[in-house]
Amino acid sequence: MTDEQVELLEKITEAIEAQPEKPDYHDYEYGKCSKDEYVDQYNKWAAVDNFVTAIDQYIFNKNRGI
Repeated sequence: MTDEQVELLEKITEAIEAQPEKPDYHDYEYGKCSKDEYVDQYNKWAAVDNFVTAIDQYIFNKNRGI
């Protein structure tokens, strides 16, 4: 692996480990946070979750020989 690839892998690992918890819609529904705050929290959570899902799918397909 090149130094650049190692650095990228470290950044990906940090992002996954720092993934925020999925926000609770009830917090917005009951006025604990604004809609903008909820959407911002959700988008941050979803970005990492989508990335992790893509990695999982890639590994799954690779193991199946696809």
